Amino acid sequence: MVAKKQEQERLNQIRDKFILPFLEHARILVMSSDGDPFASNHYRDILRLTYEKLPDLKIGLCTNAVLLDQRAWDDCHLEGRVVSVQVSVDAARKETYNYVRRGGDFDRLKRNLHFLSGKRRSSTGFTTFDLLFVVQACNFREMAEFVELGEAVGADSVQFMLIDHWGRAMGADEYKHAKIWDSEHPDNADFRKILANDVFRRPIVKLGNVEAIMRSEQPPELHIDFKTGEISRTVASAL
Repeated sequence: MVAKKQEQERLNQIRDKFILPFLEHARILVMSSDGDPFASNHYRDILRLTYEKLPDLKIGLCTNAVLLDQRAWDDCHLEGRVVSVQVSVDAARKETYNYVRRGGDFDRLKRNLHFLSGKRRSSTGFTTFDLLFVVQACNFREMAEFVELGEAVGADSVQFMLIDHWGRAMGADEYKHAKIWDSEHPDNADFRKILANDVFRRPIVKLGNVEAIMRSEQPPELHIDFKTGEISRTVASAL
């Protein structure tokens, strides 16, 4: 999505009148869980302007890393300011990545992961470098390979989480198909066999709510009331 001129002007006003003044008393700014910061000129502006106006502000990055290369690093003046980088990947193979991350570039991503690994270990490096994997029916068979990918690029952790139904990009039927941990899913038995792999006991692995499945428990479910916007979680009975 690309904002039109009027919307861009409004975003610039929000940046100058609210966001930058608000950050004057902040110690760390985490960008961003609602879209990639390097795909947005407004996010990039904030990174550049905080470098000029708030040089002591530290940065945490949540990104898909496709655009996070040396050029972007220098353009946004990130050297010495970044304390953590989390990269959403969700795949270990190119064909799966092209499906779950439409518009991405798996080869470019891997180059950038190695670039970030070098930055992580430099004299001005950041503290944590994590790779994220949202588990679903289309990618669960690559979970073990994803651990190996994380080790290959020098990540501090590979983190797994079960896909939630936010009701925006996914309908109820699509979510039901993606929900591989449901005991009624046709591939659920294969999913459980994969979780028995010793690779998930390596120190680099953080299983998050996938651990509930390994204990034969049902993880909390996300529920959204689209009339009120209220978000809640409930825990179903054990499987």
